[in-house]
Amino acid sequence: MIIFVLLGIVHSAGVKVEGKIHKQMGKIFIDDPKIQVTLNHGQFEAIPQTNGDFAFYNVPYGRYFLEVQSTNYIYTAAIIDVYSNKVGSPGISVVKYHPINRQRLVLKQQDINRKAAYSMIFEPIEKIEYFEVKTFNIYIFLERIRIFN
Repeated sequence: MIIFVLLGIVHSAGVKVEGKIHKQMGKIFIDDPKIQVTLNHGQFEAIPQTNGDFAFYNVPYGRYFLEVQSTNYIYTAAIIDVYSNKVGSPGISVVKYHPINRQRLVLKQQDINRKAAYSMIFEPIEKIEYFEVKTFNIYIFLERIRIFN
């Protein structure tokens, strides 16, 4: 009886959910020290190690929204289902999507071949631009000076 109670406590304790933040966008290496990974908008929080690895401990079974928060880059987001499979061991399924337009991301062929390893690797999509970037045109500048004189 005591063994079953202890097994129930261990089983209900939760699952370890782990992944990696890919710190490269194309050929550019990203050094962003203010990255935080959250489940369900802060219900669980993790700060990645310097190599990008992160983990959540004691996550109960259920569906979670995983988000990578950064002040400089937009990362892929995911819906994660933590469940118990037929054998009784925990399983995790991941569906990634773009966090802004909410479209599901399509895997490339080389990523489909390594889908199990790829599923919990989160990559930057684009750099956040806080200000509008305008190109400088000397002809427009000279024309404006001439108009005001």
